Order: sequence, then C-alpha cells, then structure tokens
Amino acid sequence: MAIPKWQMGDTNVDKIDNFRQMREWCWTTFGPSCEYKEYHGTGKNEMSGYLVEPLIKGTKEGLSSLTFHVANFYWFNNSNYYDYEFNDEGIEKEIQRESWLDFNGQLIFDFEDWHIVLGTLEETYDLQEKLEVQGGYGVTHICKVERLDNTQFNLDKGYEIINAFVYYLSFVRGIWLAPLFVSGFDAKGSQILEEWRTPTINADSWQSPNYSCVEPDSTEIVDIFSGFMKKWQDPDWKEVIKNAIQWYLESFKHQTGYNTSIILIQAALEKIAWAYLNINKRVS
Repeated sequence: MAIPKWQMGDTNVDKIDNFRQMREWCWTTFGPSCEYKEYHGTGKNEMSGYLVEPLIKGTKEGLSSLTFHVANFYWFNNSNYYDYEFNDEGIEKEIQRESWLDFNGQLIFDFEDWHIVLGTLEETYDLQEKLEVQGGYGVTHICKVERLDNTQFNLDKGYEIINAFVYYLSFVRGIWLAPLFVSGFDAKGSQILEEWRTPTINADSWQSPNYSCVEPDSTEIVDIFSGFMKKWQDPDWKEVIKNAIQWYLESFKHQTGYNTSIILIQAALEKIAWAYLNINKRVS
C-alpha cells in the first residue's frame, strides 16, 4: 500500500505552489513557533517549529502493529522469552512467548488480546552511562504493540494501549517517559503510517534510577502489568491511577525538602484507599 503525501489538516504540502501558501501552511502547522526561510535562486525553502497537532503520513486504519521509541528508560539485558507458569493442577510448565527481532534484552507483556514487546537498543548501556553524568535525553528502547490474534486496529485504539503502557513504564522508572516516533505496519510488515507529533506526555530529563520500584535486571515489571491494566481499564479506577502516578512522580522533584514530597505521596495513597473503599462499598 502506497503511503499518501504529507498532510496537515486539510492542507497537502505538495500542492503548495507559492510563498503565501507556504507561510500559511507553516503557521497552521507550527503556530507562533513557525520559522520560514526562502533561499532565493536555489529553489529551496526551510520550515521549522513545534507541531501544533500531529503530522501524519499514511493511514490510521487497518494497522496490524505499531512501534514507538522510549527515551530514558533503564538498560536491561534479560528476557522473559522463555518462562514458567503453573496450570490449574499446580503443575509447572514451560511457556514460550513470541519475541521480536534479535534484542538480547526484551520483555514481553501479554494482556488479554494485546502483545507488547519492550526491547533494549544496542547502544543503551553506553548511553545510560553518559546520561548518568550529563543528564538530558537519550532514546534507549523500542516497543512493538500488536494483537495476539493478529486482527487489525486503528491508531486511536493503539494509542489507548501505548499511553497506558507508557504511564506504567513511567511509574516503574520513577520519571515521566513519553512515546516517540510512532509508526504503523500492515500484516505484511510494510510501513503504512508515520506520525510526527509533540509527545502525548511531557517527559523528564534523565535522573538516577535508584528509586525505581523494581531492579533493572528483574522481570517483576512483567508480572504486575496485567493487574495494572485491569485497573486502568476500569472506569472507576483509571483517573485514580493517573492521578496517583502523577503525584508519585512529582514527589521526587522537590529537592528543597521532604515536606512537599510527603504530602504528595500521602495524597496519592489516600486517594487510592478512598477509591478502594468507595468502589467496594465499604463506606456509606
């Protein structure tokens, strides 16, 4: 399937044929941050700025898988590709999950009919050492999202899973993470979607992972993911979880004293406790 030309709203970039239209498109695309340069006599123009809304190339429908990158997650080199679980009779059996490419470090998250793979990029170990010293941002991992039954889905449904997963990774990591460079593929593995946008979550610069809730070389983050998703998909719990994670992560950013951090953590715990009591009708 051929990928259509770049589009922004109702404007097709390739149909712009004069300076005025180019300036208008630049302003529509980038807003006040728009910068436009025309190199006279060369036939070349340059636009730059921050995207006002997503810039999409391709189709948002009929997706078989989505990939995206993550910055500032910690390095790991283990996998749950082979694992063990107990059946109903209590007998341990070996299971094999579908892996992706040749990543040495990849964690596989299966929930209901969704299959998510988080892979460590080859340069992540060295990059993490630099980030520990310099701070900032570095693309460390790549993720793939697809259905276990290989049925198709659209971008909006894919983003529901992506945003939930990134919230979960942010909680695990102890800082805000964000999905980057989202791409979509059909059943044959051909790319049919490319999206450029300001991330849906405002990511934090690198901070030490010493306070993350699991060890980097552990697969515990896989074990608790299904419980997280069950609550996330419950309308009574979703906003509670989002608020609690936000307050938890923000509590680490107050360096002048512990009082603000304690208040934020206490508020998160009280909100969770109240939601549990209220949802389970333990209070009247």
